[in-house]
Amino acid sequence: MKLKFFGDVYAELFTKQLNESLAGGLRENYVSEDEPGFPKGFLRASRKHFTWWDACWTRDAGSFIRELSFRGYIDEAANCANYLIDHVEKNAAGFYSFPRYFNRENLRGSGEEQDGTANVVMGLIELYNRLESGENKAKIHAFLTSESSPVRCVLNQLKNSPLIPGSGEFGGGWGVEGLFYNVNQNFLILSMLRLYNKYISQEKEVEDAISELYGNIKKHFIKNGKFVWCLDMNFCEYDVSYKPNANGTSSINGIAGAIYDGLFDGAPEFADEIKNTVFDLIHGEDLRKYLYETYGMLTHTKKFPADHPEEYIGHVSWLAYCECYLGETAILIRDIDMLTKAVRYIVGQTAYGGHMPQSYTEQELRAQTNFYFSERNFSPEWEGIRNEGCGSLNLINIAQPLHLSRVMTGLNGTLDIKPNLPRGFDGFEAIGYSVIENGILQTYDVRYEVGGLLEMNKVS
Repeated sequence: MKLKFFGDVYAELFTKQLNESLAGGLRENYVSEDEPGFPKGFLRASRKHFTWWDACWTRDAGSFIRELSFRGYIDEAANCANYLIDHVEKNAAGFYSFPRYFNRENLRGSGEEQDGTANVVMGLIELYNRLESGENKAKIHAFLTSESSPVRCVLNQLKNSPLIPGSGEFGGGWGVEGLFYNVNQNFLILSMLRLYNKYISQEKEVEDAISELYGNIKKHFIKNGKFVWCLDMNFCEYDVSYKPNANGTSSINGIAGAIYDGLFDGAPEFADEIKNTVFDLIHGEDLRKYLYETYGMLTHTKKFPADHPEEYIGHVSWLAYCECYLGETAILIRDIDMLTKAVRYIVGQTAYGGHMPQSYTEQELRAQTNFYFSERNFSPEWEGIRNEGCGSLNLINIAQPLHLSRVMTGLNGTLDIKPNLPRGFDGFEAIGYSVIENGILQTYDVRYEVGGLLEMNKVS
């Protein structure tokens, strides 16, 4: 699928940034042939010799496979799928469950990274839908429907617990060890089950699990009209405020994207809670509120004391987990002002390599020559050290803007297309949009113009 936005300078540059970053990711992150320590299909989290360049994070890989599948890079997605299926191992309970990451020292393994596992499974399903009959399609189906599959792992856990526990950045939070019930992970698991039920196998056990997990998310994760980030293993809200990357983390806004991925019928029901959650983040601290209102920036965490080792915390946004999640949240709660702020911030920061000035003209913006999304973007008013982290072309920061672009257009693999575009975007065209109709893959060329004109021409 070739996607093009048309309209103002932000629409033009966002299109180019998406295309250039995707091409860069396929060139820099994707291992197309076996290399020493890196099998074919391995997806580097970052470019060579940047932080995590030698690791394949399952959250990133699953998200990237999904977007490759929608964009028509089927062979590349299939190679990545083969790598993941071939290298995941069974956990202590005898089920396949993906670790946080693989690396060249540990090319095989299992773990409790439920957001990684859910994203991989959803990526495999979207790829499966777009594969022609053959070995790769059969392999994915066999993996997903086996008695040891990640889906069976979740179903087995739900027999003994109302929620799914998980670890890592979307467990208790970055740097918080142990198992937790996390709201993002459980929404992702719910969406994984819904996609499995829709496209792979309709089973009463899965349908019952979907209904029960949905109810338990409502029961346990909503408090005072807002979503709770995580619970401990006794289902009590866990205080992770002492950890900078879990302190009011913007990652909680990933709920909106998870809902979208599962074609979630209950989205309007959660709109109030999601709205309350995001505005509580924005207005909960003066610095955050100022940066959002001035630049459209939502920092990854709250500000920490000046003597904290990561002194820039509170002045930096992680593109995927801050602005992309913010944009997807804005769409779900129908806040076009918020969406416009988020997208313009993404475009401006990307153009300036994560160091956007306090102001710029349209001519100055057009003159910039950087089109690669970066992991970290710093407040235009921050003058201290700027730790680049994973740098440009960090894999999740390629995948998530691609995902945001699809949420904006409403291109979720069905004919139910409901675009929500930022101000200044006049419309879009999508050439080669793939749709699953009654189990059959169909391809359309789509053109949408703001105001309601939507044209769909079937290609095959």
